[in-house]
Amino acid sequence: MLVEEFIEIKIGNNVKHYESLEYQIPKYKDGRNRMSVKRGTKIIVKIKDIPRNTDIHIPVKCDYCGEDYNPKIVDYYNGHKTIDKDSCNDCKHIKIQEVLMFKYGTTSLKTRSEIEGFKIGRNKKDGEEVYNNFIIRGYIPQFAPDDYKGCEEKLPYICPKHKEKGILYISYASFLNNNSGCIHCAYEINNEAKRYSVDYVDESFTNKNYTLHSKNYTNVDNELEYTCNYHPEEGIQKTTFWHVLTSTNNCKICRYNMQSGELHYNWQGGISSERDLLKHKAENETWRKTVYAKDNYTCQVCGKTHCTLNAHHIFNWSSYPDLRYEINNGITLCEECHAISKLGSFHNVYGTHNNTKEQLDEYIQRYKSCEFDEIRKRNIVNK
Repeated sequence: MLVEEFIEIKIGNNVKHYESLEYQIPKYKDGRNRMSVKRGTKIIVKIKDIPRNTDIHIPVKCDYCGEDYNPKIVDYYNGHKTIDKDSCNDCKHIKIQEVLMFKYGTTSLKTRSEIEGFKIGRNKKDGEEVYNNFIIRGYIPQFAPDDYKGCEEKLPYICPKHKEKGILYISYASFLNNNSGCIHCAYEINNEAKRYSVDYVDESFTNKNYTLHSKNYTNVDNELEYTCNYHPEEGIQKTTFWHVLTSTNNCKICRYNMQSGELHYNWQGGISSERDLLKHKAENETWRKTVYAKDNYTCQVCGKTHCTLNAHHIFNWSSYPDLRYEINNGITLCEECHAISKLGSFHNVYGTHNNTKEQLDEYIQRYKSCEFDEIRKRNIVNK
């Protein structure tokens, strides 16, 4: 039986379901001015209102031993199709016996099989048939027909192709599902299907205009050394033959060229600004991190730490190109004090173009005089 009538659940893709049942779900206005549910929001709902096909665990008491356990709700309802009782794992066998008695009036497998038209249970093969099937497949049985007890029992046999391996063992179920029967035959067949000749490998590299240096090819997952004839300055590179077969470009330079510039699928004629191109350079990333370290990872306006940081140019990027990567031309600001999307931030107040050092000094003074406190409170409300 159910222990509780209500349970706390997490809201996700099930918002519309619970809103249709008139549950109140807290929402907030996101950046696109839409009402959204915050990730991780939880509400209290009735267990009977939870969709039956979910994986939510619910508290249940075993009707046989009285112990509490937590099955998935889908398993809870499936377990009530025949008998309206709940059983934990330790008491499941008792419930199974009750279900069999309810459906068939007996727990006997033989009787149930007769009632179902012999569709229950395993069809036992005749030992003579099993013995003959080994012979038909070319194997030498090491058992008598009367020795066969069931399809899961291991049967001894000898493979004529691998007599040196001696007596091998296989269940009749595996024997039927395995086209080769002998595990050593199966291994050879699978390897032969996956193996490529050294000449074929070399030809495949040549077709890509690569020069293959490795001659110790054994399988498709081995790393092979090669040189790209389009970009010999890159030197010796490594790849597997599997990647040669499945990838368009293995050479680093060829792959980069296909993913940038005019060859990129989203190329729009070179409309990216100079700043967009330069800000992704490693030099810019190094400058940002050095500025953070100089300021001890602390916002120089409000003093916050352990938050999202931005590196701001004191003398702006456009007007002072020589100072772009000068460490002393950078100052650490938190996102609340810097991002244009944040009310009362520097760029929200002064814009994003042709900013000056005087504006920055003025902003810091205005912040210290608490001029932006009321405006910035709205950021908290809008979260």
